[in-house]
Amino acid sequence: MNRLDSGLYHEIRDFIVRRARSGPDGEDLCQTVFERVLPKLAGVDPSNVRAYCFAAARHALADYYRNRSDPTVQFFADRDAVDAASDPSKAADQRAREVRSRIHRWVPDRIDSLPATYREPLKLFVLEGRNAADIAESLGLSVSAVKVRLHRGRRMVLRNIDACCRLLRDARGQVFDYEERRPDESCPAGCA
Repeated sequence: MNRLDSGLYHEIRDFIVRRARSGPDGEDLCQTVFERVLPKLAGVDPSNVRAYCFAAARHALADYYRNRSDPTVQFFADRDAVDAASDPSKAADQRAREVRSRIHRWVPDRIDSLPATYREPLKLFVLEGRNAADIAESLGLSVSAVKVRLHRGRRMVLRNIDACCRLLRDARGQVFDYEERRPDESCPAGCA
């Protein structure tokens, strides 16, 4: 394997497969990593081969998650990529999808309640699916200023939702249900 022993290969493969959304995705990603790494190993110091391979794996995983994200889903760090094979209960999966869909419908009202500084960039990002560079250009701001406003705006929206309803997440961080915090009072923005 051209300066790459099988022990290191299996170590990198396990590293990637544990972090990918599914086993087949992990296997494909592992293949991609080694297609990138192997031709370049001749120029890598033998003492740095392991670090070089792990760096390539981390970069590939970052690209994998970045390229799979949808702005609305990314907003909740909840990527609706539940693998049917890992969830034996289809009814629970359907219920979780319905809950996520309901929560996504709350977002526009929550965004409208924000100060204009955060509302405008967040509307463009979440509702129109535009990226930070496009938003910066249209609002006459720097990209870093837009990113800060998006981050703060998302936190404000999540705090607003959290004031009414506690989002329940599974081991993968995906929302599967919520509990109303104030069932005796009506939620200011409505959690129904």
